Amino acid sequence: MKKSSVFVVGLAMLSFWILGRVFLAQADTFRNGDFSNGWSGWSGELVSADASGLPVFREVQPGDYPDNYAIEGAEETATLTNDDTYWQVSLYQDFDMEPLAGPGYSMDISFYIKWIPSDSTSDILSATMGDASNERDLLADISTDDLLNGVNVMQDVTPWAGKHGVELNFTNTDIDFITGDVIELDDIHFTQHAPSPVPVPASVILFVIGLLGLVGTRKKAGLWR
Repeated sequence: MKKSSVFVVGLAMLSFWILGRVFLAQADTFRNGDFSNGWSGWSGELVSADASGLPVFREVQPGDYPDNYAIEGAEETATLTNDDTYWQVSLYQDFDMEPLAGPGYSMDISFYIKWIPSDSTSDILSATMGDASNERDLLADISTDDLLNGVNVMQDVTPWAGKHGVELNFTNTDIDFITGDVIELDDIHFTQHAPSPVPVPASVILFVIGLLGLVGTRKKAGLWR
């Protein structure tokens, strides 16, 4: 077979493989937000440092690193813990957002999160959601005190409804060189809300009442003729 033919066939096979991966990726919606199925649907990233101090990024399956990822207790709370080897621990899920159920609907994300750092003034916690064109900080209006005590977060994510390739990411970063910082996560879910009924202004109600009264008066007047 000629080299050009081999190249064409190889390119076609690669294209089908890529399209197949894209199709499969687009078929996945968000799942396992309560961690009842272990780490199914979730991926991890660990960051260490090489001999020169430069960061080394490692994509991992969370279940393979029990010192950094654990699911604990009867409520199956997920924990992310950094250590002396991996000073940054991330948990993320890539998925397709469901479309809105109808015009005027909105969508929000809710989750429980608690932060247990060695120093909340230097260590870093982040929770973000977005796609290639836009990203939102899900903790932007949450106080540090609330995060330290544990808080249920709810944020509007309507702009991502129906979009492909959305990523939800939680990251625990040590800065003060005292590791063992922990994030607790649970009950991550998306909820759609139907639009509220539009109230009829009082002036319109009065107008209709007056109109009905006028019609009734005209009918009575006709009967007395």
